[in-house]
Amino acid sequence: MGALASQSSLPNRTWSWANGPEAGQQFCTNPTAGVWSVTNGLYANWASGEPNAYGGNEGCGQIYVAGGTWNDLPCTGNTQAGYVAEYGGSAGDPVLTLSGTRTVNVAYTATALSPTASTLSYTQGSAPTVVDPGLSVTGSSTSTTATVAFTAGYVSAEDTLASVTTNGISGSFSAGTLTLSGTGTPADFQAAMRTVTYVNSVSPRPTTALRTVRFTLGGVSASRSIQVLALPLVTVSSSNASAALGSSVTFTATLTPLAATGTVQFTVDGVNLGAPVALSSGVASTSSSSLTLGAHTIGAQYSGDSQRLS
Repeated sequence: MGALASQSSLPNRTWSWANGPEAGQQFCTNPTAGVWSVTNGLYANWASGEPNAYGGNEGCGQIYVAGGTWNDLPCTGNTQAGYVAEYGGSAGDPVLTLSGTRTVNVAYTATALSPTASTLSYTQGSAPTVVDPGLSVTGSSTSTTATVAFTAGYVSAEDTLASVTTNGISGSFSAGTLTLSGTGTPADFQAAMRTVTYVNSVSPRPTTALRTVRFTLGGVSASRSIQVLALPLVTVSSSNASAALGSSVTFTATLTPLAATGTVQFTVDGVNLGAPVALSSGVASTSSSSLTLGAHTIGAQYSGDSQRLS
């Protein structure tokens, strides 16, 4: 900064810049010792009791290192500890060019990743089915990778995820994880993740354990469940291949897998035989002594449950 200089003596002296871009500009009036005021809204920072023209010859100023306040002192005979340099605005100043580099890591953070709340039902033998056509992704930055992975119930010999290349974002499936790669906005990845499909390659009777699939983008995850519905094998047997008119015959329906729950409705020649019978360990039985004379066709209609079709 430029040097401070008093242009007159107390009382009623003034202070101006002695050199620098503001040379000659008055910035302060000093009517009496320790009393001052700035000129035209400019800046001054005198210490308490300064400037006081001590000894009658303090016509220059200094800045205290501690606190940055100012003090007046004689212009000669003083050793200064240092200087404050002011750059720019003076004639002959060289052109100063400043440059630097900094590495910035840009990471994507999704505002929200919201799946459809209900469980997806997949029927054995069906074509590839979209896992979540209503998945919602919101955010503000681009990303390069997302994943859709099984976190529960995955059967490597049965389950496959795939996607359709969308907005340059393509998918690759391996070991239960579909990796979506490509640079895109949240809207681009939403469109790509809405094309993800599930297919089960086993028919009939695939594994019916509940699957859980997790969508992940930018460190934010959300999951949806998939329930595979299978057709059980129903076997019907009778206690007698032939029976006397009026005798009791027991009919038994056995479902594979034996874990099946629900009911079985027995029929005789297409007509219901009594009420539906609850399964116990995959087996249901009923008896009848009212069969008429002749051959009859015995049927068993399974009701289905949360994992198996009727």
